[in-house]
Amino acid sequence: MKRRNDNESLAILAEQYGYESGLDLIAHHAMESVVPAICTSLDCEEYSAELEPDCENGFCEYCGESSMVSCMVLAGVI
Repeated sequence: MKRRNDNESLAILAEQYGYESGLDLIAHHAMESVVPAICTSLDCEEYSAELEPDCENGFCEYCGESSMVSCMVLAGVI
């Protein structure tokens, strides 16, 4: 499976949630128990959901791959 790079995924996720940048998204969700996450598979339609901040290989309900990554992991915070 080919994966989208972290910076691109974070930018897409920020846009989906209405933030101007990934940094704004991270700052807003820094202390939350669930945060935005996105499927990083290039074959997926940019599916996003709320998952644990340390999620690196979460299950994507759209494509069925273990390719969900939280915004905190994408940004390198965790």
